[in-house]
Amino acid sequence: MKKYRIRILSSLLLCCLMVAQLVSCDEIDLDFLLDDEPTLEDLNPQVESSYTIPIYKMFEELLEDVSGGNDPESEGLAQWIRSSMDALYRQAEEIAQADAASQDDGGNSLFPAIEAILENVLLEARVLSYNTLGADGRKISSSMLVAWPWRPFPKVNPHPDHIVLGCHATVTSDKERPSNYENLDVATDVRIIVGQWASSNIVLGLITAIYDIIKDPVMCLVVMPDYEGYGSTRNKPHPYLNREVQARQCVDAAQAAYLWYEENEKSMQDGFKTVSLGYSQGGAIAAASYRYWLEHKTRYKSLNFSGAVCGDGPYDPYATLQFYVKRNEMEMPCAPALVIKGMMDSDREMKQAGGKLEDYLTEGFIKTGIFEGIAAKDKGTGTLDDMVVNYAKAHPDELKLNSKNHVLAESVLLPDVFAFFKDGTLPADPDRAAKIQLLKHCLRKNALNYKSDTQDWTPPAGARFTFFHSPLDGVVPEANLNSVKDSWGKSSPACRYVKYGADIDSHSSIGTQFMLVDMPGEVYLLLEDDWKSNSVTITDVQWTP
Repeated sequence: MKKYRIRILSSLLLCCLMVAQLVSCDEIDLDFLLDDEPTLEDLNPQVESSYTIPIYKMFEELLEDVSGGNDPESEGLAQWIRSSMDALYRQAEEIAQADAASQDDGGNSLFPAIEAILENVLLEARVLSYNTLGADGRKISSSMLVAWPWRPFPKVNPHPDHIVLGCHATVTSDKERPSNYENLDVATDVRIIVGQWASSNIVLGLITAIYDIIKDPVMCLVVMPDYEGYGSTRNKPHPYLNREVQARQCVDAAQAAYLWYEENEKSMQDGFKTVSLGYSQGGAIAAASYRYWLEHKTRYKSLNFSGAVCGDGPYDPYATLQFYVKRNEMEMPCAPALVIKGMMDSDREMKQAGGKLEDYLTEGFIKTGIFEGIAAKDKGTGTLDDMVVNYAKAHPDELKLNSKNHVLAESVLLPDVFAFFKDGTLPADPDRAAKIQLLKHCLRKNALNYKSDTQDWTPPAGARFTFFHSPLDGVVPEANLNSVKDSWGKSSPACRYVKYGADIDSHSSIGTQFMLVDMPGEVYLLLEDDWKSNSVTITDVQWTP
């Protein structure tokens, strides 16, 4: 009965809008008339495909892929993989020795038994579809990867202890989506997160410092959604950094995965917790997902979020663009392109105002073809950035580079837009001024700490955010974290601030260190209720609890 009442009210609203349309003679835009609010039953998770992942064999293949690399990322990955394999082998050896002793078979080689045990240490993986709301407010069927341990040590299939909601970093090619896990490169955050959290225990691959706080290893149900615009929604635009939309979809994914697992596999361990985590775009979405859960606990109370662990995330897109302008440099030009295209495609206020790329960006930047590349979803971010650089080299009168081959912000943004982001100057033309102020508004409202144009959102009592950030990151600058600190406070009881103090300025390399060195310990603190708000500094080889 309630559903019919909602539909009647929606119809009345539509009639009122049509009357208003006749009076105003303006073109009516019905994008904001949303479908009925879906219930949890409407999530309707369904299996699209299934497979198993032999953990030890997976690590062998990963090690082969990264062996020989001399860069910090390859070395870090190789160290993590070797220690993971060593830990698995030691546990298999202990089981084989115990079996041999019980059968009085100590004279034979243990290797065949160890090998047999390792072959049966598996991850179960599913690609699930689930219903959620798209950026246009309509129901969509989205996709996600779900993985969990099966037959880990000891030889009994356990309940997962917790849920990890993994939010992946920026991708621009559909083949990089989480549900395409089997075909992803080793260095992707998707492979690392699944390898860490859905394996037989958290101890695998971790540095010595964490062993002191680990009392019991944990095994998790890992949920990694394909963002809208990828996977089953590939035909839709990707609402890049649309905080509310992406957070809703990710929390819906976690809820749908939980419901499916409980109904089709077994119950989660009593008292389980959920932690969202991610790096770069994934860090911003992990934080936004946790905020969304905090604001909608009644609907998603079964997930029992413990907090979020976020690395170098763009928590404030406006602060990011300001940084690019003040430095007059865009190290990764596809980042601002994704932000602005995402707003044009998915922000209702921008769409209703008829916003266009040409309102904010130079003709030279648009002519690089980067926006067609983003829409095609067949090229990685590196390829898209190269398109911009190559165009600039061929057309230096239209697009300019600095000595590091980074594009100048002044040749990407129109002069009046650049001036506003540099010092707040608005053009005298009221129409142009309104367009530029709309851009600021649409960027700012997607900040983690945004509530309204005149008021910040602050976390409720008991909230727990962990923020990892490097001051050397030129792609996602520390200005994003400073926006949070200025709003919530440097000593906020809701925040643990981890400064990355290593002399590494590569956004990608910083991310690898975050995932391999810092993230496991930070997640464990949340899961074991050892978390506390404070500020610490770590290096690339040391983590501080």
